[in-house]
Amino acid sequence: MIQAAFVGTTIFITCFSDTPPTFSKEGNQRIHNVITHEDVNTLTLRNVREKMSGNYTCHGTEDNNPFQVSSLLLIAGILSSLLSIDFIIDY
Repeated sequence: MIQAAFVGTTIFITCFSDTPPTFSKEGNQRIHNVITHEDVNTLTLRNVREKMSGNYTCHGTEDNNPFQVSSLLLIAGILSSLLSIDFIIDY
């Protein structure tokens, strides 16, 4: 899955797991701000910045079988977004 957002917004990445999952970024950074409600676990990233772009992975279990699901998060600043729009219009 690919998610795109602008700098300063809040992003939610949801993972359905029988047990509380863990999240990682780029395969090695553990992330701890996961909110769990029943079997729905949500990683909440507030006030995102461009450097927070990357691959986020949920590590969980379903029927006692481990799984991993990844989401690519792309964060765009206002200036880079405007430059992209100008490029599309001009060419």
